[in-house]
Amino acid sequence: MTNLLSPRRGIAAFACAIVLSCLPAGAHTRQLDVLYRFHNSDAKFPGPGPLAIDRDGNLYGTTNEGGAYHCGIAFKLAPDGTETVLHTFTRQDCEPIGAILGPDGNFYGSDRFSQRLFKLTPDGTYSIIYEFSGGEYEGLPRIFDKKGNMYGTSRGADEGGDYGTVFKLTPSGQFSHVFVFNSIKLGSRVRALIGDAPGNIYGTTSNTLAHEERYGGIVFKLTPHGALTVLHTFRNPENEQNPMGLTIDSAGNLYGTTIDGGHGCERSFPPGCGTVFRLTADGTFTVLHKFGDARGLGEPLGNPVLDENHNLYGVTSFNYGIYRISADGKMSVLYRLRTNSFIDDLSPGLLWNKGALYGAAHIGRDEIFKLRP
Repeated sequence: MTNLLSPRRGIAAFACAIVLSCLPAGAHTRQLDVLYRFHNSDAKFPGPGPLAIDRDGNLYGTTNEGGAYHCGIAFKLAPDGTETVLHTFTRQDCEPIGAILGPDGNFYGSDRFSQRLFKLTPDGTYSIIYEFSGGEYEGLPRIFDKKGNMYGTSRGADEGGDYGTVFKLTPSGQFSHVFVFNSIKLGSRVRALIGDAPGNIYGTTSNTLAHEERYGGIVFKLTPHGALTVLHTFRNPENEQNPMGLTIDSAGNLYGTTIDGGHGCERSFPPGCGTVFRLTADGTFTVLHKFGDARGLGEPLGNPVLDENHNLYGVTSFNYGIYRISADGKMSVLYRLRTNSFIDDLSPGLLWNKGALYGAAHIGRDEIFKLRP
């Protein structure tokens, strides 16, 4: 499977490319390249969906506002910086909340207003491929398998409840629920969804329905037929609680983040600034880093990303920075984000491609940036 989407928390902050005074003592100055700057007249607030990239290096994404109807756009950004508006969202499909590239080269996503899944071809042809019903909402396409089946997440599919769901949509349009997380012990909201080469699905859940420390979310594995295996349960609020992002390496080891646990952050409840963890293929769980130390970062958001050398990258919302955890477990701050940056609950986090990190940013300006570690 191709992992293209991060969970519904992430970063929408403009990193300090020029204002070097916002970098902490000891932080390395790196070149942040602004690939494209949106203007208020054409689009605002890149995100909340992820950036995606095709084989030719074209970036794809959405904006939350802007366009002729102030409902956002879907765009393509060529390597030379040329922007193409693929679709302008209207009041019937306002505010896209997620979009990914499919294996067929088409762009798939959903919107907050109508709760429908859409397909957008490279030439801009827009069509609705599924509409949620029965109170189900926040449907997000997440990944595709080798057969072209889409897997995604939603909420509210449990007859009036608010539990998370994993769904499947076949290329022919057949929709089904793979699994409904209708137990507090399993967590109430699906935060991440990724896949491996054999077709298994991995993900995380957090607990938003009950404030019980013994039920702090899980890391799970799902077969394509819906058989669930709980790989790890988060029960220790001092070390880790409420997992968010997730990624997988070629050996089947999982790397993820929690938004709670670790050292304290002033505003967080449950206490803690979050952690980064590793869950090996044999089930060994290790906390790689606890946020909230002297480096000042906390509350990691979005899926972490791995490079070819097994370095792990991610972003945080507390004191807003881009971090790296090396293959030997050492954490460093790559880039400090401005302290008055705006962090949006739906933004995409980072994308890794050919030695560089890509992201979307908003602070006064709306930009797509590139950062080489």
